[in-house]
Amino acid sequence: MIGTLPHELGALKFLQLLALPHNCLYGTIPKEMGMMRHLLSLELHGNGLSGTMPDEMYDLEKLQLLNLADQWGGDRECNATDGRIVDINYRMGGLEWPLEDNAGLTGVLGPKIGVWSSLKGLYLNKNSF
Repeated sequence: MIGTLPHELGALKFLQLLALPHNCLYGTIPKEMGMMRHLLSLELHGNGLSGTMPDEMYDLEKLQLLNLADQWGGDRECNATDGRIVDINYRMGGLEWPLEDNAGLTGVLGPKIGVWSSLKGLYLNKNSF
């Protein structure tokens, strides 16, 4: 899978598991994902996501597993259907100029992290928190 996470994922209000690891996903995590109130497990590791984690993610109070690890590094290029090469080591898959290195997810994990009282696994390595 190559591209950005669609905002429409937020419409899947009763989804409990979303696993899209090791694809060529780039861009930011849409704030609409915070509307998936029944989500128990979110696995987006091994992609090329960047930017800050939206505050709306703290609305996922039932979350038990959050794996956002490995958003940069390694040798991961994908061939898009239009012939372009997506390199997730660059922000926005290297498709926007000027090329900027992908630092993974950035920002600060705030005090709201305590709302994830059901959380059993949190993986955030290879990011810039």
